[in-house]
Amino acid sequence: MKKIAVIGLACVDIVASPVNDYPEMGSIFPTDSIKQFVGGNAANSSIDFCRLGVGKDISLCCHLGDDPLGHFVIQELKNHGVDTQYAAMDPSVDTTVSIVYINTQVNDRYAVLCPSSAYAFRSADIPAQMIDESDIVFVTGHMMLGKFDYECNEFLKACQEKGKFTVLDVMWDLQGKWMEKIEKALPYIDLFMPSYDECRYMTGTEDIREMLRVFREKGSKDIVIKWGKRGVVIAKYGEEPYIITPCENVEVLDTVGAGDAFCTGTLTGLAMGKDLEEAAKLGSAVSAYCIQGAGTYSGVRSLEETVAFLKDHPTQKLPLE
Repeated sequence: MKKIAVIGLACVDIVASPVNDYPEMGSIFPTDSIKQFVGGNAANSSIDFCRLGVGKDISLCCHLGDDPLGHFVIQELKNHGVDTQYAAMDPSVDTTVSIVYINTQVNDRYAVLCPSSAYAFRSADIPAQMIDESDIVFVTGHMMLGKFDYECNEFLKACQEKGKFTVLDVMWDLQGKWMEKIEKALPYIDLFMPSYDECRYMTGTEDIREMLRVFREKGSKDIVIKWGKRGVVIAKYGEEPYIITPCENVEVLDTVGAGDAFCTGTLTGLAMGKDLEEAAKLGSAVSAYCIQGAGTYSGVRSLEETVAFLKDHPTQKLPLE
């Protein structure tokens, strides 16, 4: 299996569920569960890789505060077997924290977030040795990585010049700049994996084909758009796009971390030598397991279990209308 460098956002997620309505100002709103997890795209994916059983081929680079929450993140990552030797601990910032509210009536969520340490991330945090030892470079949490968002194009260009396969996923842009941050990086991304809602803000359109046209005009190669309960859109360069539907007959408990789980499964498939379509099916199965558990990663199972699950809960390949 190819080795993967995971680079980007790590934080603490405090998850409350269910929160199906807004409390009145000055009141207290009851919920069944409030739990603390490691969060952030890069941390989630790293733990997912370990839960799949391929963690020995993964390394993580992130930027945390040298504070109790930062040490919680590191310890939790180590508990799952994540290689944290490249995690930066910065005493000058607080660790990034998000508070996530789960609406179980619509199987969706909203969150508030204090970026802090995420905005302190820089290209200088990424050791050359980490890249040299990897085959796939996965930047995830872009739009939430401070100055690195604008340094990312040069970083990815350098990775490609070293023969690395580059992958990028984004997160919600709190600053609302979207395309301004990503545009220069697009030509240097071999596989771009945003969500549909993120694409709406980056491109200014709700039409999938128009989104793809905008990205391609700016230099994008292969693109996978995560489309929630509709599945994912696969758009290989020079080929007609199509949809891979979600796994069938899956009971949803919690959608937090579903997108990261999909990326993890897809990259695992690619690292094993699968083509993008088969890799995305594996990603869909990892995501399906994820949403059956509470929090960002507790539902993710071993690779063997996931492959068996996919056989019993297949996806479909459909044309993009």
